[in-house]
Amino acid sequence: MNKQEELSAQVAFSNPELAGELHNLRLERDNAITFLATVQNSLAEHSQQLLVALKALEIKDKYIASLLGEQQSLFDNIGVKDTYIASLQKEVGQLRSMIEQKDAYSLSLEEERLKLNHSIGVKDAYIASLLEELQKLRGLLHEKDAYIHSLRAISAQS
Repeated sequence: MNKQEELSAQVAFSNPELAGELHNLRLERDNAITFLATVQNSLAEHSQQLLVALKALEIKDKYIASLLGEQQSLFDNIGVKDTYIASLQKEVGQLRSMIEQKDAYSLSLEEERLKLNHSIGVKDAYIASLLEELQKLRGLLHEKDAYIHSLRAISAQS
């Protein structure tokens, strides 16, 4: 018999009412220990879930950063294409001006004018295709903006 059991036996012998209360207190203590263990396990589980959620947020943040990088590349690409289109439009304007000057000089230069008109047509078609590509890039950029916005909304809700 250990010391605690001896004391319990003495209390039970000397004061049965106190022994019952001591028994109830031990049951409450055991219940409290079980409850604390359950809470501790639950906290550990929640901590693990939070770590998983944090890792998911880190992955989403990296993905958003890559999307922002792609977006910046698209902006840069659009800027380059805008500059190129402007230079082509300037060149087309210069070609048209040359046509007008040549027409004014002589009707014998008709063949040269036709060549320049053809060049303008080719460049106009090229500009139209570039403008179409630019429109597609802007559409893609708009989709990426919407996707980034939705990811940010999801991240904000997490």
